[in-house]
Amino acid sequence: MRMEKGAECTTLLKQCQRKFPPLKLIIMSASLDARLFSEYFGGARAVHVEGRQHHVDVFYTLHAETDYVDAALITIFQIHLEEGPGDILVFLTGQEEIEGVERLVQEQLQKLPEERQKLLTVPIFSSLPSEKQMRVFMPAPAGYRKVILATNIAETSVTIPGIKFVIDPGFVKARSYDPVKGMESLIIIPTSKAQALQRSGRAGREGPGKCFRLYPEHEFEKLEDSTKPEIKRCNLSNVILQLKALGIDDIIGFDFLEKPSRAAIQKSLEQLFLLGALTDDCKLSDPVGHQMARLPLDPIYSKALILASQFNCLEEMLIAVSMLSVESIFYNPREKSAEVHAYQLLLICF
Repeated sequence: MRMEKGAECTTLLKQCQRKFPPLKLIIMSASLDARLFSEYFGGARAVHVEGRQHHVDVFYTLHAETDYVDAALITIFQIHLEEGPGDILVFLTGQEEIEGVERLVQEQLQKLPEERQKLLTVPIFSSLPSEKQMRVFMPAPAGYRKVILATNIAETSVTIPGIKFVIDPGFVKARSYDPVKGMESLIIIPTSKAQALQRSGRAGREGPGKCFRLYPEHEFEKLEDSTKPEIKRCNLSNVILQLKALGIDDIIGFDFLEKPSRAAIQKSLEQLFLLGALTDDCKLSDPVGHQMARLPLDPIYSKALILASQFNCLEEMLIAVSMLSVESIFYNPREKSAEVHAYQLLLICF
């Protein structure tokens, strides 16, 4: 009986192979460690496609800068006053830095002769309203130079026309997870070599360009080759929950492409157990664990929604989870901060 079933399976497999072509999995990335992926998938072929990029001159500082924001400001005006036509792209770490530099640029412009004040600042970051983000793609008025103040969203996510000069302070804001404290945070860290190369490449999309790295050349050699994978710096609870739902119980021994720390795995298993998603023998619980695995949310929020229906407050919990699942739904421009503080004080008084 077993032999008959085995023969039937073999015949069915051969029929499927004749009917369907072999499945091809193509993984593409601008800054991927191709060697690692190739080795993981059994020596899969890696194809490197060179982009159409013009020559970019890269300049370094002689000494390390104590204040990269101030150095970026100085470099903006050096380019504006000494270099030929072309827009400037400045990489900064977040909204606060971008708005600070934008304000400083406007202040310094007022000190220049009127004919030298033709510099237009345009910010772009994730929480900026979409209609304001689109301003970066609009050409500058005749006779003006555009300076774009951006986060790492401009590294690979968008290609902005007109860029000939890039200013790279060499820092980026990245998510980090401390498994001991069980807390996630955003911290400012040095970029990787792959990120630095991506940034400099922005200057050579339409013609020869220049990249000004605000750190010495020997510091570039000390950078990591590629960005640290997010699986090594985030909470693994949702990843482990999905693996459990797929029937993979040996999480510690699972063959991750980039294996996270044992402490991070244990902390996430502990959290899932406390939430009731896992049983005493580390199996997915029924029905809570299976319900949580079906929701594309952080396990804490999944459990909150499941319990909310029992307490007849599902609508209110959906609103709370929606608010907590995004970085921020509010855009608070710097020029309105005084009004916001006054409103907050008014609420406290009443």
